[in-house]
Amino acid sequence: MKRAKLFEVNYIYFCILFLSLFGVHGYSLFVLRDVAIFPFIGSVLLQCLFESWLILTASLLIQRYFHKSLFYFFIALSCILVLAHEADFIMTRLMGVSIWFLLHLISYEIGDNFLEMIKSTNISPIIWFLGALGVIAIFACGMVFFHISDRLARRKKLFISQKMLITFCFVPLFLMVICDRVTLNSLSYANYEQLREILPFKTTFFRPVHSVISRKNDLKELKSVNNRIDSIASSKRPSIFLFVIESLREDFITEEIAPNLFKFKQENISFDVAASGGNCSHHSWFTIFHSQFPLRFSKEHIFKTREKGSLAIQAMRDIGYQIHLYSSAELAFYHMDESIFGKRHVLADTYYEFPHGKGVTKAQTDRKAMEQMQLDGIRFEEDGHLFIVFLDATHFGYSWQRENGDLFQPVEDPINYIKAAFNKGSIEKIKNRYRNSINYVDSLIGSFLKCHSDDDSVIIFTGDHGEAFYENGKLFHASNLGNEQIHVPLYYRFGKESALLKSKASKISSHLDIFPTFIDYVTGINPDLFGLEGESIFKLSRWPYTVTSRYNGGRAPFEFCLQSLGGRMILQTHIPDTLKVTSINNKENPIFLEEAKEAFSHLFSQD
Repeated sequence: MKRAKLFEVNYIYFCILFLSLFGVHGYSLFVLRDVAIFPFIGSVLLQCLFESWLILTASLLIQRYFHKSLFYFFIALSCILVLAHEADFIMTRLMGVSIWFLLHLISYEIGDNFLEMIKSTNISPIIWFLGALGVIAIFACGMVFFHISDRLARRKKLFISQKMLITFCFVPLFLMVICDRVTLNSLSYANYEQLREILPFKTTFFRPVHSVISRKNDLKELKSVNNRIDSIASSKRPSIFLFVIESLREDFITEEIAPNLFKFKQENISFDVAASGGNCSHHSWFTIFHSQFPLRFSKEHIFKTREKGSLAIQAMRDIGYQIHLYSSAELAFYHMDESIFGKRHVLADTYYEFPHGKGVTKAQTDRKAMEQMQLDGIRFEEDGHLFIVFLDATHFGYSWQRENGDLFQPVEDPINYIKAAFNKGSIEKIKNRYRNSINYVDSLIGSFLKCHSDDDSVIIFTGDHGEAFYENGKLFHASNLGNEQIHVPLYYRFGKESALLKSKASKISSHLDIFPTFIDYVTGINPDLFGLEGESIFKLSRWPYTVTSRYNGGRAPFEFCLQSLGGRMILQTHIPDTLKVTSINNKENPIFLEEAKEAFSHLFSQD
């Protein structure tokens, strides 16, 4: 065969490209907790080989039939692609989403919440800028490296025909079909999902069978509230203090880490199952302050509520409460500040924000928020005040006053997120940072509780979501619906009546129930009249489930956890008229399955 009809291959470059892909995805399989390396390494190997061969084929065809500048542009893009696969590993480990899905979410936020999203990563603008320069540098270096490796490869040339080039595309494709058919039957659907998300193509030809519930998955229409309730007779309007603490995980509330919260929990009302509204802040804030199921969250829905604010806060004002806000957290995220308190925060009588950054730590702004709240608590001594406090020191990065010393040592200082994604060796040091931040916030809470030890005020502490440290294969939050990310502190004290009411409270609750419980306690009025979907923890015939949604950017959630005292299941809603069960921890109990199916009539339309 004449060499003019053959392609000369830079085998050095494309071998390195294949080894880079196989290295990152092979390591991804190695660190999975519930999926064995063998035989599933075959799926990883074949997908990496197929992707590499496709890039090789495309590059040779472009080189022969198009301008050289387009060829080198494509080669540079192939280097960026390898970098994207490495970033994909980090994103999958930390957030449980692929880099491609994350780019899709970011595109949805351009022009609105993009800057807030960047700030929420806790990564400085300088690092983002250097990262952008790094991408440009890799783009240039990729072309240089190809040129150098091409010269080396020409010392011992390798040629391949176009027919062979295209034929060889089908070899790994055929082997992938066989490998998927043979190996994937042994995986549970939950473990298959772990494997799928670390594969280069994020899918396989075959997949394990999963449970499907055929029914409408359109949420019921919200009840309309036609008439505001102007005045409500009530014999009591005690001061209410609501603390929403960032990333606060229930099983870290121990006597050693958080002695004040631990004691408060023991003496007052807590729950066997206490679920957050979501595994991310904006879903949980929405569930708390709108008292609507988190599945209703969407950027569009939030925009509709920005003018008047949330029904729950409106209800508290109808009851006769003045509203006071003290926030160390970034409430502008998804315009949640206006969604809760209305345009220009019209529903808030007092509104304080304490921004951090530029040398001011979250620990310092938490202290400022608490100090201002306690000053106002003295100023507003009469009944009828709701104090809402957002504390942020326990958000990842984990801040505390270092001059007070590090109770838990050693600590990772600062957290190296890339190192944490690749290696679990520093995880205990990261957890110690988290423990120190909780201990610091607990000390602020202890000072507050000393001032309210004998009064009749209502006090509630909760976390907006939890935090994971690789217990379910993920780090931090917003990545999956494991207990570490959705089981939060939820503690109530009702003044001197708390001990009596403790026996009357339910054993299961969520963020959805906070404001309905306030309304029931103060007025005895059914929260339904205010358009709220939650129920009082003292209601005798409560809906015995909680709903927690998974992060999906500004879009409506597509995955949620349905939980009861008898078990939990994770479902997806992105297929019309179908609920896909991806995980269930009590499938051996047929009663739980049947009851769970009946529970959907509470959420979804019957039409």
